[in-house]
Amino acid sequence: DVWWQEVAGLAPELAAGRGHDGLAARTPDESRLWEGLFQFLAALARHQPVLIFLDDLQWADTATLGLAGYLVRQAAASRLPITLLATSHPMPPRSDAAILYQSLQRLDLLARLTLDPLSTDEVMALARRLSPTYGYPFGSWLYRSSEGNPFILAELVRYARDQQLLSAAGVVNLSLLPATPVVPPSVYALIQSRLALLSDAARRVLDAAVAVGRAFEFEVVARAAALSDSAALDALDELRQARLIQPLDSQRFAFDHTLTIEVARQEEGELRPPPPD
Repeated sequence: DVWWQEVAGLAPELAAGRGHDGLAARTPDESRLWEGLFQFLAALARHQPVLIFLDDLQWADTATLGLAGYLVRQAAASRLPITLLATSHPMPPRSDAAILYQSLQRLDLLARLTLDPLSTDEVMALARRLSPTYGYPFGSWLYRSSEGNPFILAELVRYARDQQLLSAAGVVNLSLLPATPVVPPSVYALIQSRLALLSDAARRVLDAAVAVGRAFEFEVVARAAALSDSAALDALDELRQARLIQPLDSQRFAFDHTLTIEVARQEEGELRPPPPD
């Protein structure tokens, strides 16, 4: 009963199901709550495997991350079939979520699965499901704009429906399909939030790279940004950690996505004052 009372703090219907009229008055105790939840999951796991799914872990607060780490460690120690599955966007290097990730990795309690871009054939197969008649032109537009990125792909489909480019019956208005890259509002906000966290040096290097194009060389952007080699390298490391660029080799880099360039170009015009006459 003591563990039921702890779990019922989050799910009162559990206490009601066992005939409790209400929760006993007590001082909240985080460690007891965590153990109560683990005991509840352990009881379930003795009957069948348990899978806990947490979406968007990068937004979790400290208490939720602490609980997740506790459940993973206790499940491993008990050898019960309890698995925690979490999805996350790239985590800032020193965030609480990144610290949890690193600690579980050191304990060999974590397996990372990277969500790779979809291939052309996979995007085309999806387009044919959405629009059997116009699958090829619609799929070509989706792949050209998303480059196979699953999140961007999903937002583009949402955009197409909202803008009446794709009807519920699967009809695509080919005359309205944009020829230039489309940045759905949700994708714009995501990239914009990453840009807002950049240091001045990283932003100067990014602006220089935008002027060069999708791929650029270290020496070119370092000189254009008027930074020393050391400062430019630090800026590039910051851009890599923000998942805005990726290395091609030791001296060459490329933007992670065409839409990153589009947003950075628009944000440059809004954030940078115009030159004096």
